[in-house]
Amino acid sequence: MNIRRALLVTIASGLMHGIGILTTQADNSAWMGSVSDDTFVSQLSIPGTHDAGTGHGVNNYLIVSGSKYAVTQEKTLTEQWNSGIRAFVLRPGVDGSRLRIYHGLISTNLYFDDALSTLCGLLDSHPTEMCIVIIRHESDGDDNNSNWGTKMKELLNSNPTKSHAVNYTPMAKLGNMRGNLLILSRDNYDTNPVGGYITGTGFNPNFDN
Repeated sequence: MNIRRALLVTIASGLMHGIGILTTQADNSAWMGSVSDDTFVSQLSIPGTHDAGTGHGVNNYLIVSGSKYAVTQEKTLTEQWNSGIRAFVLRPGVDGSRLRIYHGLISTNLYFDDALSTLCGLLDSHPTEMCIVIIRHESDGDDNNSNWGTKMKELLNSNPTKSHAVNYTPMAKLGNMRGNLLILSRDNYDTNPVGGYITGTGFNPNFDN
């Protein structure tokens, strides 16, 4: 084989190998493992998803198509995790004896206790990681059910959430947060919240405000 032909074979082989790499999906299931323990959580740029529970399927509301109007994410929580997501916005509302994830008036096929169990399981299998759950009472979905706070308090103070949850501190470092779940709520459910409360998130059409 002459030099020119050998070179062409090498280039072709490299291109084919490169195409293979391009079609391989990256695994970001443990990306925090490469970040120093001494890094403040506040220094991290943490990928997150809005209405994270809709990837588990949504239902219709009367004549309103859930799949057309309520799907914000198409991947499940585990698939989002594997893509690198570490902050999940979930909106539970009361559905009978449980808290179901809603998007507005439309219910999903995911219950809040199942969502927390999934995330706690992912933390157990990926101990280098931490994750954040941001919750809000989706009062449109349950007609502002007054039992929301009681059910939320009971759920967050039971395992596996209780054994994984940590309280918010502005000086938290990743090394202390690995394997843990930080729950931040936009709605009050107890005088001593699990994780912490978020305030000042109201909408104002005036951008400067």
